Amino acid sequence: MEEYEIGVNELRDKLSDGGEEKFEYFNKTTNKWEELKGSPYMERNTGFPIPQKAAEEISLMQIFDSELKTMIILGVREWKHQADYEFDYPVKYIQCKDEVHLLESYLKIFRTMDPLIIYAWNGAGFDFPYIYNRIKNLGMDTDQLSNYGKAKLEQSEFQGRTEFKFKADGHHYIDTMVVYKKFILDPRTSYSLDNIALVELGKQKVDHSEYSTFDGFYTGDYEIPKNPTDAQKSSKIYKAAIAGDWDEVKELAHSEFVYYGAIDTYLIKSLDDKLNFTALMFMIAEKMGVLLSDALGTVKPWSQYILNKSHKDMKIMPERAEHDHPHIVGGYVRDPNAGKHNWVLSVDVNSMYPLLGMVGFNMSPETFVAKHELPPELRDQVLKHYNDQDEWNRFDLPQEEWAKTTALLKHHKLGLGINGAVFKTDEIGMVPAMVQEIYDSRKKAKKTMFLYERRKILISEILKEK
Repeated sequence: MEEYEIGVNELRDKLSDGGEEKFEYFNKTTNKWEELKGSPYMERNTGFPIPQKAAEEISLMQIFDSELKTMIILGVREWKHQADYEFDYPVKYIQCKDEVHLLESYLKIFRTMDPLIIYAWNGAGFDFPYIYNRIKNLGMDTDQLSNYGKAKLEQSEFQGRTEFKFKADGHHYIDTMVVYKKFILDPRTSYSLDNIALVELGKQKVDHSEYSTFDGFYTGDYEIPKNPTDAQKSSKIYKAAIAGDWDEVKELAHSEFVYYGAIDTYLIKSLDDKLNFTALMFMIAEKMGVLLSDALGTVKPWSQYILNKSHKDMKIMPERAEHDHPHIVGGYVRDPNAGKHNWVLSVDVNSMYPLLGMVGFNMSPETFVAKHELPPELRDQVLKHYNDQDEWNRFDLPQEEWAKTTALLKHHKLGLGINGAVFKTDEIGMVPAMVQEIYDSRKKAKKTMFLYERRKILISEILKEK
């Protein structure tokens, strides 16, 4: 075991006059030493820690260095049973003197590594705000979470839930769970790391069902299983508990907790290796011309992509228009006609919304035609039958009205949306052209993917024959 020495500034365990130990920290805001005891932020939670309070001490931090392919674990206690665990990668355990020493050590490693991306599962909802608030509670400088300026945490309430937004200059703190939901559209029963790792990798987190709470796992509050499995019966911790050696139980529980942390971190790395999240985000960021952290959005990447395209084509975008009470209805979904039906036909259309919608109707700012610019006979038809956002009314239109509208649109080379928006169709718009370009590149990539999959099958068959 190696002691990792880093100087701890402005924070010490002090003894009061009565000889009783108390914990104080130097508050840089008030320029005073203040006692943590009695603070509402230091009321220990008996379940899972709360990021807003960050009341529980950080006793363990895990870092998987993608450059060195090494797991670095920082802990405040000795990892006595490290030899009981095997890893497919180097693991370096660094024992720190206390929590502050641990955080100082982490920040020093952070400065040295200077990572571009920091991943954590549910990082936006827990890890990032917790670390930030804990550093802040201890009176330490939260800007140390950035090597290039400031670190900032914003907190807001949305639909009864607390949401966090963490940013640090020069780094991208990425929530892998958000990335997973963005790129993997298949619904999951649960988005816990345990379930997603099982679905994608066939692996799971370290089981800690012998502890009633997660806090109990951390503190070593082991409960002897009533109906133990064979694996539990053969475990060291079970045998120590049966023998009544509770000091050894706590040491073994701590060792399992450290192992749990290491496996958690490597599961995230393994998911990225398999699903290529980092490559996907870089590809989107490069294509759209946005920062890596903005690649997970929708509006910002597309708005930047359109702006870049307009500059390239020597076009000037119109100024942004402000509307006091914008009322835009989302996509129309017709109520299902429940029951058994004859002659049912199922059709699957590739990328229906962008292709049949934006490309099919040539929807783009420069192709839009205001109603006062329409030919009189078409304008009257649009105002009479298509001038509201109640799409259900369109199903009650007589067939002859649909035919009349269609003939007028073809004659004037225009396209009509179901909400009355009209677009020119004689020349393809900028936005449809960009959508088509992305769709074509997707088709090309899929063909390449299928080609390599066929080669993989062929190679497997040749190897089997040999």
